Amino acid sequence: MLKLKTATTAFVLVSLTSLLLFSPNLLSKTTNFNSVTYSTEKGLLTLSNGESYKLSGKAEFSYLFWDVYDSYLYNQSGKFVSSKKWYEQAPLVLEIRYKRDIKAKDLVDSTVEQWQHLKIAEQEYLPYVGWLNEIWPNLKEGDRLALYMFSDRSVFFYNNRFLAEHEGGEFGKIFLDIWLSDDTSEPKLRKKLLSYK
Repeated sequence: MLKLKTATTAFVLVSLTSLLLFSPNLLSKTTNFNSVTYSTEKGLLTLSNGESYKLSGKAEFSYLFWDVYDSYLYNQSGKFVSSKKWYEQAPLVLEIRYKRDIKAKDLVDSTVEQWQHLKIAEQEYLPYVGWLNEIWPNLKEGDRLALYMFSDRSVFFYNNRFLAEHEGGEFGKIFLDIWLSDDTSEPKLRKKLLSYK
């Protein structure tokens, strides 16, 4: 009887460990990101909690004569498949490394313009505008802003450190649609980021 209990306990422990290792969305619900940081090196983004993501693609965004930022898209496999929607392949991370100073207000205004380009209804994006105005800092050349998207929540990082978190999956989807939607204003950039296999 004792051996059976011990075996059962071991099975439960192994099963729980497997769930945490192989179910990213379950991990997202149990992770407190307030003290989490990340680093990038050789196509790998690694969080201080041990999670890691592989580079899928990268692209530079320029406007007229100015280089504005470099963008990097990561997920667990390092690739996206065209047979699935990009958001069905979460969790993923989009990191932007800025090459110019940008005021927070200008960044929010540009985000709204892109949502309007995507024909997202005002009542859908408006609740997020005030939140973005509260959390986004004025950006300097060399700053990094990243969004870590799960299916159940999104987490912003600023210069590799936790910035803010939004519960629910809808914000992450409509925010990253700016770059990854079929209807993005920058289809060449999208193609480079997703690097469909």
